[in-house]
Amino acid sequence: MTQGQQTRRKHTHAIVPKPGPQYCHPKYKTANGSCLPAAELSLIARALKAPNHLTKKNLKRWIRNRTRCRTERCWVEKAPIHGVQKQEILRNYFRPKMPEEWKGDPDMWLDSLNIADVMKQYEEAYPHFKFFGTNPIDFAAPDPNVRDKMQCVQEEVCNLRLDNLKAQGKTSLGFVYNLDPHDKGGSHWIASYTDIPGHKSYYIDSYGMKPPPQIARFLRSLTLQDPLMKLFYSERRLQYSDSECGMYCIYFLIRMLEGDTFKQFIRRRPTDKDMLGFRKWIFSNDE
Repeated sequence: MTQGQQTRRKHTHAIVPKPGPQYCHPKYKTANGSCLPAAELSLIARALKAPNHLTKKNLKRWIRNRTRCRTERCWVEKAPIHGVQKQEILRNYFRPKMPEEWKGDPDMWLDSLNIADVMKQYEEAYPHFKFFGTNPIDFAAPDPNVRDKMQCVQEEVCNLRLDNLKAQGKTSLGFVYNLDPHDKGGSHWIASYTDIPGHKSYYIDSYGMKPPPQIARFLRSLTLQDPLMKLFYSERRLQYSDSECGMYCIYFLIRMLEGDTFKQFIRRRPTDKDMLGFRKWIFSNDE
């Protein structure tokens, strides 16, 4: 496994380029900062009984004043729309909702659902991307909850075949792991990204540690399927707080998907402060 090249370049701001429009589902690359198409905006206007003669600009101002909301997500939340339809709009056009607990504890540790909710949207935005979820460090161990002792904790990862995934058009693979086993509460998030056509796999630990044996063994197994596969990691420490490891994993996978090289990611040197700011971009709020 090759260590990523180190550099003495000065830190450049991590959230450049930004990962799509703020609050919007990443599959929408809107230029005007709006997440809602005209049809959904009209639906909200009718539900709120807005005047018919308003221009789009004035309609948005009217909705903002009527709902007393700054964000479009809040407009949808407050509009008297049928519950199922409302949830579909929220899921299809906005990033995952910021957990309520973060308002009082803005650097709260991310759980597995927080990470999965974000990355599942990136599967929708990038059809060639497959996210293999948040995995415990013992993902390849026998599953104690089934009789078949040949079945591992995370079957999808254990049975991964690069040739099958490539045939399905899934050529970019994302993984997040926790250093705790499946029966523990979780301690630290780490991630890897595999580029099948490029024959490369990258591993990132925001504390700059080498891959633990279980992850190193899994990544080496990919080289048995593809002898051209090269493995890379970096020992550069990025994180100094105790809360942002999940955000570093999300940011790493997004940057790889959006075209950064591993060297570019390391040179950008994202910081804990950047990751706290990134939360406000990657999760939408309802205010």
